[in-house]
Amino acid sequence: GNANLLVYFIQGQHEMNRDRPWLNAHDLPVHIHRQTVEIGDRRLYGLDYVPVDQLHLELEEIPVGTEVLIAHQVWREHMGEKMPSEGSFSEIPYVQQVITGDFHAHKVTHFIGKYKQELTVISPGSTYMLTLDEDPQKYFFVLYDDLSVASIPLRTRPYYKTRIGSNESLERFIAARPHTDIKNSKLGLAQLPEHIRVPIWHVEYYDNVPDVTKRRSEEHTSEL
Repeated sequence: GNANLLVYFIQGQHEMNRDRPWLNAHDLPVHIHRQTVEIGDRRLYGLDYVPVDQLHLELEEIPVGTEVLIAHQVWREHMGEKMPSEGSFSEIPYVQQVITGDFHAHKVTHFIGKYKQELTVISPGSTYMLTLDEDPQKYFFVLYDDLSVASIPLRTRPYYKTRIGSNESLERFIAARPHTDIKNSKLGLAQLPEHIRVPIWHVEYYDNVPDVTKRRSEEHTSEL
C-alpha cells in the first residue's frame, strides 16, 4: 500500500465467485477478468478460469495487440494427450507470453500459438506442496519489461525423505527425533518463520517392519 503499487488478479476454479471475488474484500487488488491493463509498455489481458466448453470462445475474444495472457486453465501441452485438459496453447491468438496457474510445476516452456507466433508459457507452480510427487522447492517469477523472467525461491516448509527397511532403522529414526528437534542446526529450522518451521517428513517403509505407523504416532503423542 505505501509503495502505491497496483495489484492485479484473476480467479482460479477453486476460489471462483463471479459476483464477489474474494480479493475484492480488500480495496487494493484489481480484478482483471476480460480486461486489458498496461504495465510499462506491455499490454496484459486477464482471464478467469472458464469451463472447457467456453474456453475456445474466450480465447477468440483476446484483443489484437495483447502481449501477455494471464490465465488459470488445464492445458493439453502440460497434461499430455492421455490426461483431461481444457484447451491448447495452439488456440491462443496474438500473445507472446502466457502466465498460467493450475499447473503445479515451476517452469518455462515454448510453443507456437494460433497465428504461428512464438509463445512462451510461464508456470509459477504451487506455493507449497500439495502432493508428495511435487518438487518441494517452490518459487515465484519476476517479469521484466522485455518479458524475460527471473525465478526467485520461496521460503517454504522443509521436506525430508527417509526410508525404513528394518526394525533397527525404525528405532534409530525414532531415537534420533530429527522430525521434532527444531533447534537442530543441521535442519536450519530455527531460522524459518514459525508457521513453516515444522518440516514435512516423507517416510517410506517395508511391509515387514512391524507397526511403523502406530509406533511413530505413539512417539509423537508422547512428545506433546
